[in-house]
Amino acid sequence: MIFDLLDEFETKIEAVIDSITKLQVKLDNVTTQKNQAIEENESLKTHNDKLVESHQQWQSRLSSLVIKMEQVDDALALDIDEVSHDENHENHENYEHQKQHEHNY
Repeated sequence: MIFDLLDEFETKIEAVIDSITKLQVKLDNVTTQKNQAIEENESLKTHNDKLVESHQQWQSRLSSLVIKMEQVDDALALDIDEVSHDENHENHENYEHQKQHEHNY
């Protein structure tokens, strides 16, 4: 009878040890997955920081280009106004010259 109880106790202890071993394996797997997730998260954060920095650099470059294009556009507008003014002045002089020439004949 005592031997039967000891056998039953031994079986229960082996079942508990087996359960503890399985839980330890699961814990190891979860810990490994957690560590991999942490590493991947850090890698993604680093990659994101680089992308944000690159985005800011491109945004700055594009802003500079837009400003330069506006300056060129303003300069062209001034040049066109000057050319137009010079042409109007020249046309007026030609008209006056023709008028004076016609008046002389």
